[in-house]
Amino acid sequence: MKRTIFIIAFIFVFNTTLMLAADQAPKNKKTTKSYLTYLDSSAEEQAVLKAINFALEKKDSKAIPKIITLLQDERTIVRLKSCVALGELKSKEAIDVLNKIVLEDDSSDVRYASLLAIIKIGSDKSGRTLQKLKAQEKDPIIKDFLAKMEKKLK
Repeated sequence: MKRTIFIIAFIFVFNTTLMLAADQAPKNKKTTKSYLTYLDSSAEEQAVLKAINFALEKKDSKAIPKIITLLQDERTIVRLKSCVALGELKSKEAIDVLNKIVLEDDSSDVRYASLLAIIKIGSDKSGRTLQKLKAQEKDPIIKDFLAKMEKKLK
């Protein structure tokens, strides 16, 4: 009998806790505006990455200027994800910054992501950049990709 009362009390407390938690949760879906605040280099890494993913999911061009600024972030994964996002959003306004990143970033992963973004966006502004990249790149994966791309274009 005591055990049954304990189980009923536990279930009651558990359900009450769940209901209180549900009341504190937002009633509507998160908006892009609320996620834009996390597109900042001072935010936690996971929050920034989730915000970028949300902007991509919503195909929200309002996020592009903030994502462009994240290309200067010290965290490699944030820069890499920013390159991917700008390519997916086909951001022509990011092409100059991506051209710079593909030539100057310390991370070969970020340079590769930037290269893919440049190709996905497709801009006449990148021709010289790609020629410079071909001449200076040391990473074998990027060099191989550039060679295959050049072969395919012939």
